Amino acid sequence: MFNQEIVDIMSSPSIEALKDASGAPFLSQGGDELRLVWALSIDWYNPRLNKASGKSVSSGAIAMTCLSLPPHLRNLEENVYLAGVIPGPHEPSVDATNNFI
Repeated sequence: MFNQEIVDIMSSPSIEALKDASGAPFLSQGGDELRLVWALSIDWYNPRLNKASGKSVSSGAIAMTCLSLPPHLRNLEENVYLAGVIPGPHEPSVDATNNFI
């Protein structure tokens, strides 16, 4: 199980093992529901583009990517949802970041 190469996260054992509230596979085919798998990420950037040797400012982007899309489409700009922006001037603590999520 751990020796197999996984090319797409959607074919990984972890995703395939997801269950819904009734214990059925979450991504089972059929039914009238659209079930999607999403990735949530936070990336910090310097909006002023100044060098690391000078004063730095950090802001954060909270982005969501639909993993249910084919791999070649997932990270195209038109398919990434900007869920929020965490203002600077410094990165907040982990607890404060959780409030934004």
